[in-house]
Amino acid sequence: MKVIKFGYLSIMVFSLFNCSKNEDTKEPSIQPEVIEAEKPVSPPEIIEEEIYLTVNIDTNINTTDSEDWLIIHDDNNNLVDYKSYESGDEITFSAYPDSITSSLSITKFSQVIDYVNDLNDGTSPQTRSEVGKRYEITTTNGLNRGDVFNINSSVLNEPQNRTKIGEFNLTIEDIPQIKNLNISTKNGTIPYGYSISDNGNELIDYSQKLEKYQGEEEYLISILDGNNTHKYFTFSNLENQDLILNYAEFKLFDTYIDLEVPTDSNYLIDIGGFDNDENLNFFGGYKLLDISLYSDQINANVISFGYLNKFSNYRSRIILETSNYRYLKTQFGSKLDFLEFPDDPNFVIINDSSIQNFDFSTSSDYKSYKNTWRYVEGNYPYGNYVITSWSVEIPKNKIKTVGDIPVEILEKFPNINLDKIEPYTTHLNLSEINYNQTYPTFDGIIIYHN
Repeated sequence: MKVIKFGYLSIMVFSLFNCSKNEDTKEPSIQPEVIEAEKPVSPPEIIEEEIYLTVNIDTNINTTDSEDWLIIHDDNNNLVDYKSYESGDEITFSAYPDSITSSLSITKFSQVIDYVNDLNDGTSPQTRSEVGKRYEITTTNGLNRGDVFNINSSVLNEPQNRTKIGEFNLTIEDIPQIKNLNISTKNGTIPYGYSISDNGNELIDYSQKLEKYQGEEEYLISILDGNNTHKYFTFSNLENQDLILNYAEFKLFDTYIDLEVPTDSNYLIDIGGFDNDENLNFFGGYKLLDISLYSDQINANVISFGYLNKFSNYRSRIILETSNYRYLKTQFGSKLDFLEFPDDPNFVIINDSSIQNFDFSTSSDYKSYKNTWRYVEGNYPYGNYVITSWSVEIPKNKIKTVGDIPVEILEKFPNINLDKIEPYTTHLNLSEINYNQTYPTFDGIIIYHN
């Protein structure tokens, strides 16, 4: 029995051993490889150029007798781009955003040919001859990336041709002397004349033959009399009859500006009024007052001049000239609410070694300044002359950038004389610059350096 039990036990041990061995030698199961989904690859970012400056050229600018360029520099004085232009063009400058600084300067370069009409007997076509060249360079600092810059004509709407359709006699009685007289229609003054009075305020009469023009129905007469009172009268003369008026019929203006005039100075005052359908310009409009420079006709410390509310827009042009400076103010649109001549700017040049290094001191609270350097070679204005001028305009407390003119342009004009220019004028702008303004407003002081 012991033998049998032993044999049975042995078989069981062997079986257990064999089973354990099989489990030890069994190959591990292979798990399938898990492959993560591939992430899509983003296409490379495409960076496009952007327009960093747009320049509009006024259609009234004459480029027929000139070669004209626009030159762009960044605030590190690096040349960015330059292009030629013609009247009426819209010029855009584009670049990659990271390649353009936040502020820029633009330089307008023009070579202008001056001509004079040749004399002839009228039997052959009119010809002309060149008398000289002008190189006009203007650099404007303080532009921002994305700005629109307008280059406007200095002449706004030349006076139009007028068709004469008749004439009539005008008489104004009992005027207490005349210091200033203006007769005009919507298109500006019509031919007239008068003598300046200097006899206190004794009553006088005024007579004048006036011309009548087609489409000009309403007349405006303005008089600054011997009492320094500014009055007006309006009338229509559709039947073209001779008229007799009495100065007592004249009216006071709706509003007045009292302007104190410094002693030992000359001044100009030009006030124009425009109807709704009339374009603003330097020449036309009803003349509310027109005192010419150097006239010396008004002996008064205060000039009181008026505006009429009937007009929608006005031209107010004022010039004061002293021994040290000239003040200019021109405003189109609304009438002046207040005007005061500025004090002497006490201008002193600190550095005039070059146009790039020009520096000065002044007591004037200016917003920007424009410094002009100039050189004249030849017999100006009679013939064979070359005038080179470079103006740099800089807003106060802004970086001054005066970059070099591109070589391509300089090689085209070898007689430009940039190495000979000297300080000529400095214009202290007393109002902010508006580059998008169609009708420019000027308010500033000019100092002449020679």
